[in-house]
Amino acid sequence: MDKKQAIDNIAKHYGLPNQLAQLTEECAEAIVAVNKMRRAKTGTEYEKAVKNFIEEVADVEIMCRQMHSFFDSIGCEMEKKILRQLDRIAKEGAEHCLLCGDPIPEGRQVCPKCEKEINNEN
Repeated sequence: MDKKQAIDNIAKHYGLPNQLAQLTEECAEAIVAVNKMRRAKTGTEYEKAVKNFIEEVADVEIMCRQMHSFFDSIGCEMEKKILRQLDRIAKEGAEHCLLCGDPIPEGRQVCPKCEKEINNEN
């Protein structure tokens, strides 16, 4: 059995009402994990927070994939949203740093936020 079929089977076994409740719980846990990761101070603390974040995002991803079993139109909606965001980015006209993602002012050779040197690929 492939991963998609397994996820569909899990979704159908528990049903939409139960899986909506589970999705809510997993999203809440992911929010807590994001905040812990952002507040982590030391390397060890940060590594632990990242590990927990990855686990929680995996749980959310599994639940979101289960939602596809119940709602066929999610994939189409995702496609529209991705294309709309890419269009917004193109209209911004600013280049962005490959390291931190911040916009790079025209004519600058170094990212003002992370100080990464800008190359021709950026």
